[in-house]
Amino acid sequence: RRNAPRKMDAYALGEILIPAGTRLNDSHRTLLQLEHNAFEGSLNSRQRGLRLLGRALLITLIVTLFAAFLRRVSMQMLRDTPRLIVFLAMCCGTVFLACLFSRDPLRAEIIPLLAAVMICAIVYGQTIACVAAFGLSLIISLSTVADLSHCFTLISICVAGVLPLRRIKSRLVIIRAGFLVAFVAFVTVWSLGLLQQPDDVHAWKNPALLVPALKFAGWALVCSYFVAGSLPFIEQAFGIVTDISLLELTGVSHPLLQELARRAPGTYNHSIMVASMAEAAAESIGANGLLARVGA
Repeated sequence: RRNAPRKMDAYALGEILIPAGTRLNDSHRTLLQLEHNAFEGSLNSRQRGLRLLGRALLITLIVTLFAAFLRRVSMQMLRDTPRLIVFLAMCCGTVFLACLFSRDPLRAEIIPLLAAVMICAIVYGQTIACVAAFGLSLIISLSTVADLSHCFTLISICVAGVLPLRRIKSRLVIIRAGFLVAFVAFVTVWSLGLLQQPDDVHAWKNPALLVPALKFAGWALVCSYFVAGSLPFIEQAFGIVTDISLLELTGVSHPLLQELARRAPGTYNHSIMVASMAEAAAESIGANGLLARVGA
């Protein structure tokens, strides 16, 4: 086999290798990979340097703008060095895993990205999470396919995952957010596929569009279940307390409350009344009623 002559197929400039909307098989992927390798091999050192410089400048601009936003919105986070290091490590790990998972046929770069954005929403708030979603989506898109539509897909999915996470009263909130994100992922990927094939009237049922859309929706569900199951570890790692932990503290089966009810029943009943009043007062002014209840 080593002595067998190599067979070369010639393609004219501008000739379509694979028609749009075609579901790729192994031979198609091999052909596209060879075409990509040939294009990369045709670039000289100056062209490679310019491409690398362009990506480096864009990534530097994104990071600089994000740092300026943090300085204006959350200066305390920048002053807390350990917390900032954890945040930067999470962002770097997200980009690395997303580039690793983006390879065919997995195409699961949305899992680490969506997980990181949802964790940011839980730990740092929705505003920082949305800005992180924009920045990480741009960096991941530049590092993988360098396609604007793909970047829009990642941003849309991440923002949909952040919006329901204002208050984490139960793990069911994250699961519901997962189903919402799955729906948004399916519609976004499928709609962008339709926009790229305006001449095909049967494009809406093309497996080449439906399979990636279903894949993104499935990965979004997987990510939501992963974040919901990892919530206790997230609280411990970042030193935060969600409403789920607060609810556990208000349970009547808590050893401290049982001890209080047994030794000082009057104080226990008084504390329950004050807790109800504090919760109602806090909710009426838009504060965290559950936190006030636990404190009382």
